[in-house]
Amino acid sequence: MCEMCDEIHRCLIDLLRNRQDVVSIAYRYRAKFEGWLKFEIAGALAKTRDPSSVVPEAQYVDGGNCDVFIKSGRTGYYVELKTCNTNWKVRDAEPRHRPIKMNRLGVIDDIWKLRTKCGDYHGIACFVFFPVPNNLWQHVERGLDKHLNGIESDASLAPGLLRKSGEFVPVGQYGGIAAFVIHATARNIDPSEH
Repeated sequence: MCEMCDEIHRCLIDLLRNRQDVVSIAYRYRAKFEGWLKFEIAGALAKTRDPSSVVPEAQYVDGGNCDVFIKSGRTGYYVELKTCNTNWKVRDAEPRHRPIKMNRLGVIDDIWKLRTKCGDYHGIACFVFFPVPNNLWQHVERGLDKHLNGIESDASLAPGLLRKSGEFVPVGQYGGIAAFVIHATARNIDPSEH
């Protein structure tokens, strides 16, 4: 994983752990929180570097906007965020129908967007699934693995990359948030696809 991926991963996990006041509401009601997360991550990154080098909703070279752009030395990083709500049964989250398949497709679209729009810069995909029942994370192969494998396959990522990069943050008594950060434009692409 690249240094910037590590830094964004730490920011994301710290926010999920330390801002339980906000995160627990999103978790309980299965409400997406991408907008809030974008500015929290940008704010956290701006504390460790020149604040003008962190730009929310920056434009790609050929149009369209990313969620956050970070200029670091001679390179830059486009970051795409997704907060993917699920319909898995979790006792401390409201039952709502949130089909994970559409959210999964959004993650795949972001990975391909980063690969095609970053030019000479790097692309980082940062996404979460929530709520995820404790037992589903503890036994990934029971259900979450199917979705992670689908993302890896459809985005031509190396098999097992997402499971290795994932981290679980408990939120309620019965579940939490699964968080992932990957360098989407790195050579972590499945070699069998090319």
